[in-house]
Amino acid sequence: MFDVRNVPVARLLLPFAAGGYAGFRHGEKLAIEEILALCLLLWILAALCFRSSLQGSRWSLSGFSSFCFLLFLSTGFGTGRVSWKEDPCLPGGIKVVVRGRLRSSPVAQGEFHSFEFHARMVRDSTGPRKINTILKVYFRPGPDSLVPAAGETRIFYGNAYPVKNSGNPGDPDYETMMHRQNVWYRFYVYPVQPGSSPSSSFGGFNTGPIRLQLAFRIRNRLTEQWRGREEETGLLQAVCLGERSGLTDDIMESYSQAGGMHLLAVSGLHV
Repeated sequence: MFDVRNVPVARLLLPFAAGGYAGFRHGEKLAIEEILALCLLLWILAALCFRSSLQGSRWSLSGFSSFCFLLFLSTGFGTGRVSWKEDPCLPGGIKVVVRGRLRSSPVAQGEFHSFEFHARMVRDSTGPRKINTILKVYFRPGPDSLVPAAGETRIFYGNAYPVKNSGNPGDPDYETMMHRQNVWYRFYVYPVQPGSSPSSSFGGFNTGPIRLQLAFRIRNRLTEQWRGREEETGLLQAVCLGERSGLTDDIMESYSQAGGMHLLAVSGLHV
């Protein structure tokens, strides 16, 4: 009869596989930071039990085996959580606010720019909630607007529409192909008036948790205290706060090519 105890690798793979399946099915209930903290705690406890077992403690050896089992189970859960792909069920045709990070640089397609956006939070009329999906974002940049770059964290306000096939005979199954990449929706950015924010354009409700609101207030208070020429304050905002809206076209081009710290050193500014 097959005995799992005689196969050491199987004893490690079984809890990892079970955790991976559980994380893939129910990974949205825990944040990845919480899973990492749990794995770190279990690793420390397992190391302490192993150290005590070297001194001949029988209970420490049993505790080491239990903590190792939970460690591999939690690691598998985190792996499944990262691989979690599920329709976030965004309201189609209704304006929402999404927050996340750009995965790719915008590509011009006629009068629109498109890029992949890793959305981690959405807020609609029901309130905020966490998501983990990729949006195919389309937006029309204005004459004075700054095109976002890959890796930037942004908040967008607009309409989400599910990815659908064209319906023409012989066309590839575009919907299934995009779903495998965790892309479920196209997102069209709604133009926001200068000087306003997505939250003010959406009836005045907040775009995120209190800590995000506090971060925005601190950033605004810092920028109000800076004095100097427009080029200097804009460069300081870009380097220290990641806000590039104050950069001129010439400095923006140099900033993208050489980097902000190099420009600070050349200009003689001290932060």
